[in-house]
Amino acid sequence: MDRQRIINQLQRYVKKAGSQSKASTMLGIGKSTVSIMLAGDPEGKVSEEMWREVEAKTKPASGSQGWNLVETGVYKEITQVMQDVQMEAGCTWIVADAGSGKSTTARHYTEMHPNAHYILCADMVRSEFLQEVGRCIGLKLVGSNLRRHLLEIVDRLTTEEAPILIFDEADKLTDGVFNYFVQFYNMLEDKCGLVFLSTASITQRMQRGLRNNKRGYAEFNSRLGRRFFETEPVSTQDVYAVCRGNGIHDEKTLASIIQDATKYDNDLRRVKKRVRAITN
Repeated sequence: MDRQRIINQLQRYVKKAGSQSKASTMLGIGKSTVSIMLAGDPEGKVSEEMWREVEAKTKPASGSQGWNLVETGVYKEITQVMQDVQMEAGCTWIVADAGSGKSTTARHYTEMHPNAHYILCADMVRSEFLQEVGRCIGLKLVGSNLRRHLLEIVDRLTTEEAPILIFDEADKLTDGVFNYFVQFYNMLEDKCGLVFLSTASITQRMQRGLRNNKRGYAEFNSRLGRRFFETEPVSTQDVYAVCRGNGIHDEKTLASIIQDATKYDNDLRRVKKRVRAITN
């Protein structure tokens, strides 16, 4: 384990967060632990498990473990949409194929832009969802009053300059949490950008919700402009660029990887595995 590399990662993380206090909240660890680690932990107070946990949580989206981020078509599309939404305090839902690099792009955007907050969604109840949003913006929520938590999150975001919340895999959220998006929009309209990311499964869910008149769906669909932003599929040129950008230059090897990728919709996760198997 390279502790100096982890310290460097943590330093960048703290700088992006704005303070050690906010960084510790976002990481879910104590402020004193962050301070000790930044100082190099000369007395060995921090466990190996904690070092590895911080390593994983502060690992950058690109340039880590010998893998370089390449600006594919999907990367450029998503980045441009996020820039527009952040600048205009807008609201949109981006749909992209699995394995197209949407999550990596979203995390990289968060690392490179101030007041951009990335939230990885999952099957959560409302209290868990609000706690996760609070953690991701560096806000420690105390107690169990959900309304107060929502207001605290809104208050924090409205103090930032051009903030943006990026909800990745948002289609995994339950209907109960789904309804919270309407409240977020109403309270943050013209004050904070909202971007949701998922695969195309959301289109069928939205159609079912509208057809069955499920609570919140019509309102949320209206706030999204009644449409999803669908990215172009990953192309053969994108696969070629990713391979070249990560050390594959032999044309025969490139052709083999590209041929394999075309069988699987140019899934960049599969491409990454193939490239790493060759270069490592």
